[in-house]
Amino acid sequence: MAQQIVTIAACSTAGDAAARWWLPIVAAWPREAPQSRHTPLSDVLAEVMSAPSADALHHLGTLLLILGPEISGSSLFQLVDRLQQHLVPAVLLFPSADGPMRQLESEGIIVESWDASPSLLAPFLFTLAQRQSTIRALQQELSISSRYQGGVRGEMDRIHDELNLAASVQQEMLPRRLPETPSIQFGTLFRPAGYVSGDIYDVVQLDDRTIGFFIADAVGHGVPAALMTMVISRSLRMTRMGDQGKEIISPAEAMTRLNDELCRGKKDSPRFSTAVYGTIDTITREVRLAGAGHPPPLRIRGSFMTKVNTDGPLLGAFPGEKYDEAVFTLAEDETLLLYSDGFETAFAPLESQPGRRKAADSYLAELARLPWPGPSHEGSAAQALRILEDRIDEQSGSLHQVDDVTAVAISARPSAAAARQDIRQAA
Repeated sequence: MAQQIVTIAACSTAGDAAARWWLPIVAAWPREAPQSRHTPLSDVLAEVMSAPSADALHHLGTLLLILGPEISGSSLFQLVDRLQQHLVPAVLLFPSADGPMRQLESEGIIVESWDASPSLLAPFLFTLAQRQSTIRALQQELSISSRYQGGVRGEMDRIHDELNLAASVQQEMLPRRLPETPSIQFGTLFRPAGYVSGDIYDVVQLDDRTIGFFIADAVGHGVPAALMTMVISRSLRMTRMGDQGKEIISPAEAMTRLNDELCRGKKDSPRFSTAVYGTIDTITREVRLAGAGHPPPLRIRGSFMTKVNTDGPLLGAFPGEKYDEAVFTLAEDETLLLYSDGFETAFAPLESQPGRRKAADSYLAELARLPWPGPSHEGSAAQALRILEDRIDEQSGSLHQVDDVTAVAISARPSAAAARQDIRQAA
């Protein structure tokens, strides 16, 4: 252990401080006598009051300050405050250590009178000097920790800003407005589990009577999955230029092309995704669907639901895969719902482990209870999905959503409603 240091500073009226205080204290010192520094009081006070940090006062060690009546009032309180702020141990001797003076005492600062016994002062100074090495080590560790903490906080702020920017970019890739026709209405729900989502959807007017709709769920979570959704969105080709002008690519062919594109680009990093892509003729309400390992879409009429089989292979796994199409006509008062597998945990009960849910089909009962457009409900698909989102918010643990939740609802308007919509659009 380094030799202890004691700095002695006395006021001008104290006389010979070494003979009166220091030499008797050294004689009573419990162990090897410390190294002493005798410094004018004014120099020590100026150094303490102007020190920018505790490091600047480390060389003083423990202070023995013999103070006179000229150090009083606010200057005295400022001195004590600076000693406490920089954790400088000190014994302050006053001509009389009466009650008010005793109030200056705190951890690391001891107040005594000029006539205090050297055998009392020596243990005080020894103990303060002994503990100072520990205080010094703790200060250094705290300083290092603070610097690292500041660096970590700065890095976390940077990551936070980047994730917010990524979330904004992803939101901009979603359709700003949904197509609206007299015979067909759309609604969407998009709830990322974090800053960004591994789900993506799109609804696009392909020509005067055909609308394409798409939902995909990239394998994984967070930023990698979100980047994957952007690749999927840019790689899906819904139309092409043919001899007769723009042609609509069938869902099966579009999925085949998308799969080959993802397989070509994956290299050493596998990029898998599930998806459903479809088109609907807004005049005949004919729907054509192709799926890739995605939860089967639901045809909903009232409280009755039927799954649409779209069991094509996962996207990005094997090149050259072919995809089949499911073709049907959406009936009046019927809704087609495309959704991601996040619904399987959105309404599932919480497990014993916090934040974990076991996938379950309880979401199907929630979907069946919604007021989908029909004879008994004049609302819209969008309104039904807003109610569904409120129901998700009511679930225990909804603030820490387990998985991304996305849905696209396509509802056929009844003939009377379609006629009213025609009139409104014409007006």
